Amino acid sequence: MLRSGGRARDGTSLLSDRLIEPLRHAADEQPPPVEPAEYLGRAGRALAPGDLDRAEYYAAETLRTAPGTDLRLRAEATSLLGNLAHERDKPAEANERYRAAARLFEAVRDTPAVAFQLAAVAQTLLDQERVADAVAELHAAVDRLPHDPVVQTALGWALWELGPV
Repeated sequence: MLRSGGRARDGTSLLSDRLIEPLRHAADEQPPPVEPAEYLGRAGRALAPGDLDRAEYYAAETLRTAPGTDLRLRAEATSLLGNLAHERDKPAEANERYRAAARLFEAVRDTPAVAFQLAAVAQTLLDQERVADAVAELHAAVDRLPHDPVVQTALGWALWELGPV
C-alpha cells in the first residue's frame, strides 16, 4: 500500500513519484461519452429483466443525445418510451409516444415500422375501450402492411370486439 510521497508501508520508495500522479488523476477522469445508439441498447438490456426505470432513463438519454437528424434512432427511442408507458398502464402517454414514433418512421420511409406503431396506437385505444377508433388505426396499419398476419389478426379481433355495425 502506498502512502503519499511515494513510499510503501515497509519504508521503501518508488523509483519516482511520477508513477503515483497518473494513478491520482485517473480517478478524476470522466468516462468517455456514450453514443446515443449505445444508450438505446442499454435501454433494451434494462427492459429485458423488467427494470422499467433504468430503461426509461436510457431511452430518454438516447433522445437527449441523438442528433436531430437521426430520425430512425429517435423513432426507436420514442417507440420504446411508448412501450414503457404501456407497461405502466398509461395508455394516453403510450398513444402519444407511438404516434410520434410513427411520424418519425414515416419521415424515414419505414412503412412496416409505421404500421406497427399504428397497431400499437390501436392497442392503447382498445385499452381505453375506444374500439371504433382502434379499428380505424388498424385499417391504416393494414393499408401500409396488407400481408402481415399480426396486423391482420389484430384488426380481426378489434372488428370482432366492435360487433355488428
